[in-house]
Amino acid sequence: MASLGKVFSQVENEEADGDKDNLSGRNFASGFTGVTAHPDPSVNSRQEFGDLRSPEKTKDVWKPKNHPKVHKPIMTSPLDSMPLIPWGNQYPLDGETLIMINTCAADCTIQILYFLYTYTHIGKTFINKKNDYLATCLLNVFNHMNNWRFDDARLVWVEKILKQPINDLLNLWSGERASGTKAVKDWMQIVTKTTKCSNDFCPNFEEQISIISPLNLFPTTPHLISQWFDEGIEQQCATCLSSQKTRFALPNAADVIVYTCNSRWGNKFHSTEEDLAQEQIINNKVYSVVAYTLYTGSHYYAVLWHQNKRYTYDDRSKPLLLQKRTQVSSDGISSVWLTLK
Repeated sequence: MASLGKVFSQVENEEADGDKDNLSGRNFASGFTGVTAHPDPSVNSRQEFGDLRSPEKTKDVWKPKNHPKVHKPIMTSPLDSMPLIPWGNQYPLDGETLIMINTCAADCTIQILYFLYTYTHIGKTFINKKNDYLATCLLNVFNHMNNWRFDDARLVWVEKILKQPINDLLNLWSGERASGTKAVKDWMQIVTKTTKCSNDFCPNFEEQISIISPLNLFPTTPHLISQWFDEGIEQQCATCLSSQKTRFALPNAADVIVYTCNSRWGNKFHSTEEDLAQEQIINNKVYSVVAYTLYTGSHYYAVLWHQNKRYTYDDRSKPLLLQKRTQVSSDGISSVWLTLK
């Protein structure tokens, strides 16, 4: 398996050219029998080429403000028409002004899930099969994304999925696990964890078996995930201080897996983009990386992997466009999204 540093030395060296209405009155479980990919937006659609400005609420319908017409960029990738959720915003809500800041972690997760559902068959099937409350809410989020109603999409994410109260100030600076990947943790209860102490007289000598999520595993580098599933982890027993072995298994191959790395320690990163292999083997099953997030120490951004090319999504970039990615940065690897090959 080649690392990114090797894989992308073969990529041609070219630089990338560069409110919400009242949620309480909505029926989130209706009208989403099948969300399809949005059409290519017209010049009058609500596109994001700068700071987000939310329209006023008029008759429960979002209407764009009178922005000057912008010529659409030349289509060079199937992802060029994908709606991109911008960084937090200030907009009217029920007669008040709602301010949402530090949204990058949540935005990355929303954008990756939208990408998986809209542009990958396995991601669409995976979400449709769930048919539960989270899936219904996600289809609602995707519908808002399709219609370029980004504030609505984010508010559904916060209020209905993360179940956080809506106040006049929403500060989502709680990290990617709390504001992003936490949402899909229940979907990922797929790993069997077996722990056994080597001391015959220890209460933990009997095998202890539990079902956990890959999001409960916090490797410092991505390659440790494969190693842990192959070899397990040798640790010290908390009860008797003897050697304790923990093994992990996937009884059934999962279509989608996501895990988060503890890649940052102080001002240093244990693992960077160069350490991420394009393919990973977990329990003898081959998985492909479809997306991952990077952490600068104060900001998250995402990389989408589509048709053997990478694209950078950064909710704070201006203009807000996907950038073809040929570089390998020194920022720390955070979450890694895999699909079964």
